[in-house]
Amino acid sequence: MCQWGEGLMKKIMVVGASGVLGKLVCIELLRIFENQIKLIVTDYKAGRGKKLATSFNKEVQFQYLDVSDKESVKEAIKNVDIVVVGLKQKLPHIQKVCIENEILSIDVTPFYDFLEKVIELNQSAEKNNIGSVIMSGFFPGLSGLMIKNAISNFKK
Repeated sequence: MCQWGEGLMKKIMVVGASGVLGKLVCIELLRIFENQIKLIVTDYKAGRGKKLATSFNKEVQFQYLDVSDKESVKEAIKNVDIVVVGLKQKLPHIQKVCIENEILSIDVTPFYDFLEKVIELNQSAEKNNIGSVIMSGFFPGLSGLMIKNAISNFKK
């Protein structure tokens, strides 16, 4: 079990939580941090997002988020400590808003073409002294967790 420090409850938002990768991220966050985090799942379909939040049998919140709308991103990440991105974006709205608000963002998707768009934000991230991690899903990271989960049903 990981420890943040006594009395500190981090709010972690998972963007794209309804997808395969997003669900795995949520499951692992809840497992690793047990009752030490407040998990927030997002979706642009409110019904699907609320259903997902209640499916974890833990206290998980739902927050509406349309990643293509920068104002929606600004509204969604208020009072969040860490944002984990598990979906493909056309533009790095999430990273940009996180940098502006000094919120750590971790993108676990493997889309190399997106890398160049986020690199352009590096100077701003350095100025705000905040991290914006991208492509962190490569083996042995979350990709390793996905493989472990996928092969768990095989006998050999």
